[in-house]
Amino acid sequence: FLEGSLQKRPEYYLRELAEDLRKVCGVAASEASVWRALQRIGYSRKQVEIDFSQ
Repeated sequence: FLEGSLQKRPEYYLRELAEDLRKVCGVAASEASVWRALQRIGYSRKQVEIDFSQ
């Protein structure tokens, strides 16, 4: 869900991802948990900033 969401809309904020995860999947996760999950699948702050600027 997270990776697909970011591919569709790279400018997502962690807060928005956590909220959509709760609404769509019924999973309550903090912003920190969402960030850790993104790190595990290979995202970094630098990558997010680069993707956003393109």
